Amino acid sequence: MFETKKRRDSPLKQPPLRQAGQSLDEEMARLREKIVEYAMAGTVMVVLALAEWYRWYFSLPPSPWIFTTSALVVCAYCSMKIALLRTQRRAMHQGRDGERVVGQQLESLRAKGFKVLHDVPGDRWNIDHVLIGPKGIFCVETKTISKRKGKTEITYNGQHVCIDGFVQDRDPIRQVKAASNWLRDFLKERTGKDYPVRSVLLYPGWYVKQPGGAKVWVLNEKAFPAFLEVECLQLMNEEIELAHACLCDYVRLSNAA
Repeated sequence: MFETKKRRDSPLKQPPLRQAGQSLDEEMARLREKIVEYAMAGTVMVVLALAEWYRWYFSLPPSPWIFTTSALVVCAYCSMKIALLRTQRRAMHQGRDGERVVGQQLESLRAKGFKVLHDVPGDRWNIDHVLIGPKGIFCVETKTISKRKGKTEITYNGQHVCIDGFVQDRDPIRQVKAASNWLRDFLKERTGKDYPVRSVLLYPGWYVKQPGGAKVWVLNEKAFPAFLEVECLQLMNEEIELAHACLCDYVRLSNAA
């Protein structure tokens, strides 16, 4: 008799943490599936039309005009949808790459005692990066914005972010503040401690100007470490480990859900 094989379990005791840009990777995969669906629909209609033309060429009764007209309509619609989805996917690809560039920059701060988490799930959104270390906790959002040729800059007046003189439709300051408040409340609920959480907006590759003493940091990824250097020490090792452990447990549970 053959011996029944025993079920093998994964050697991993817990699921991995999320990577920088993982949410955008997942969204890009969803858009790729939609593109394939529309491409398949157009292909099916073309095949049907060719089949009808074959029947017509060999003097078979059915007429190809109905299927040909349907194929043209479906192909035109699918081509339009594919073009729109590809535009969205390119924007997500750029955003994902920006988050990875920032993520790699933040990873280098581990040598200075910081803990780094990427793509932390929130309430129907995610925090791009969370930095936990002796200088406090930093809620970091990455905005990878395309640049026109010539001189370009981002300015922050303490209330609004302007890109080449234009205020953005979606307020990134409000977004990062909401994420920071959620993170502060989450840690308060889980640990009972009021952790200092700093809101940070990073624009990779841009020249950014902001006033001194702003509560929200608006910077490029290369300037961020220099701002950290001048911050005062705020957290002990025990507080860092506690906050990091709570967030790690939360992220792993969210991944498993």
